[in-house]
Amino acid sequence: METAQYGVRGAVDMEILYDSPGHIRLPVNDDEIIDRTLAAKPLVGKPVTLVTFDTGQTFRAREADLPVVKLAKPLGDEPARRQKRPV
Repeated sequence: METAQYGVRGAVDMEILYDSPGHIRLPVNDDEIIDRTLAAKPLVGKPVTLVTFDTGQTFRAREADLPVVKLAKPLGDEPARRQKRPV
């Protein structure tokens, strides 16, 4: 992200948090991502912002009062998928 465009300063923390046992996913993927992001807020103790290229997800996040950054510049092609190594 460009600092001037998005106002990013300093380090950015990313964490992977697993769902609690028995969690049932929401039927709409965007809703599930937003719900899990909101659920993480009290656990991380820092501001949480969703970053996405998805316009629909951006609108849903804003409706849920979740800070969101809508990216507009593609990052390029995804890397080629690595083949699994035999176990």
